[in-house]
Amino acid sequence: RYEVLVTNKGEEKNKTWKYEVDVGTNIIRLDDGSAIIGGYTFDEISGAVYNSDVFLMRVDVRGNIVWQRRFKYAYDDDMNDFMQDMIITHNSSLGQDLIVFVGNSRPETTGPLTGNTAYIAQYDLNGNFQGVNSYSEANNLMNTHGDIFEGVAELDNGDLVVVGTNNDQSGKSSGIIVLYSSTLSHIYHELYDVQGRSDEFHGITTDGIRTYIVGFTTSVSTGKKHNLRIAKFEPWLTPGNRMIFDKEYSFTYNIVDENNYGEEIHLIDNTLLVGGIISTDWNAQMDNKKFVVKIDPNNGNASDLRILDNTIQNPSHVFANATGIFPVTNDRVITLEHPNNNYYEPEFNGTVGLIDAKIADININSSTINTSRTFTLPDAQSIIDIDGYYDNATNDGELYLVGATNDNVNSPFIGRDVYFVQSTYALADALQ
Repeated sequence: RYEVLVTNKGEEKNKTWKYEVDVGTNIIRLDDGSAIIGGYTFDEISGAVYNSDVFLMRVDVRGNIVWQRRFKYAYDDDMNDFMQDMIITHNSSLGQDLIVFVGNSRPETTGPLTGNTAYIAQYDLNGNFQGVNSYSEANNLMNTHGDIFEGVAELDNGDLVVVGTNNDQSGKSSGIIVLYSSTLSHIYHELYDVQGRSDEFHGITTDGIRTYIVGFTTSVSTGKKHNLRIAKFEPWLTPGNRMIFDKEYSFTYNIVDENNYGEEIHLIDNTLLVGGIISTDWNAQMDNKKFVVKIDPNNGNASDLRILDNTIQNPSHVFANATGIFPVTNDRVITLEHPNNNYYEPEFNGTVGLIDAKIADININSSTINTSRTFTLPDAQSIIDIDGYYDNATNDGELYLVGATNDNVNSPFIGRDVYFVQSTYALADALQ
């Protein structure tokens, strides 16, 4: 339908900034055709000292800004803040739909992912702040990664289940599951890890009663491979009985000992669609391919694995929505193809790739692409998240896409603006 830049949020700052980078990382379409966009604004103060804030905005059906907010956990301007996942809740005890997002906050003077405190925050649909809460394990020292919330889901009674990763003093990681009330009161939390390994939880979905969690597990020893991990967790059961199943998977496309990073998970038509990355490299720094696989929510059995042909360079497997899939049916998804370098690593360098964004419509049980589209605004774009709706009766719907565009071809870290796209499911040409 059209493409539009959303930028210049105009927030006053109390420091002298060299430049500012705005990147949209999360989008949710609302019933009236408007959208909630979340992301971060990333600045270099001097040298290698950076600062980032979360931004939240609502745009109308034509991309015009209705309202915009800048969020900092604990209102501390010396912290880097990132949004990892965002949902709209419908069962809050406050009696209204709310925007709930989760992420992490760390000091601007520490290294990437160091000393993080996890947070959960909520606003109403008019942009009014409703509350925030944080989570930090006792072992969260400044020389460790600390705690990161990476996924959130709402249960039928309004409670919120949040998943993420905790890194302890030895560098070993555990999956975090935290249950909050709809007003963000902490109810309980649990840590999960496989004996002798490191574990991360990156995404979550729910049927309203049970939750389904995606992540990966690995040996502590460098050189051992990562396995995809899927867990079925029922939060209202008694302690010790909440984990219904917890399974590992190892998929390959080239060699035997390849790494599987689970990043996002969706539930549609009684099928779990799981997206992730397969890599021949321990740190997922080379020879990476995206995958989508079906998982049976009843028993965890896997089927219909689809490995995409496009190679990804240097993915950041920190982010819950990193692989970018949106389910149309339990066999068909819209996916970000992510050609080389078309990725974002804001906690490392605040940039996204210098190429045109491309998305594709694929079936999981085939090797072909139904259709694809490259978006060609001037300069370079990256699409990072997808939402929309689909009408099975008419085989029609709309896609809402968000990411960033770069107006400075000589630097990936200057002049980035939020990039919002509305398109048909047929990926027809949008109005420029």
